[in-house]
Amino acid sequence: MGQSKCCVRRPTNSDDCVSEGIGYGMLMAAYLSDETTFQCLWSFATSFFDANGLMNWQIGSSGNIVGSGAALDADEDMAMALLIACEAFGADNLCE
Repeated sequence: MGQSKCCVRRPTNSDDCVSEGIGYGMLMAAYLSDETTFQCLWSFATSFFDANGLMNWQIGSSGNIVGSGAALDADEDMAMALLIACEAFGADNLCE
């Protein structure tokens, strides 16, 4: 699964991606034990981290950062998803 497929796109908003969608997707993938999708979403998120190690909240359809800064709800969802995934998959890159 390529990174571009890991963005949870919003067709009604110019096909952009927001961190909240990535967080929700990570939670669902972790609960469904879908490690491939989880790792793909996590990789997408980390490729748009800000200086504080949090995902910028809005990514344009061309892959540019449109909305900089983090969104607390997305950060919390991603953190919870990482905890669930660490337990479910035990992958080194998730349990650090």
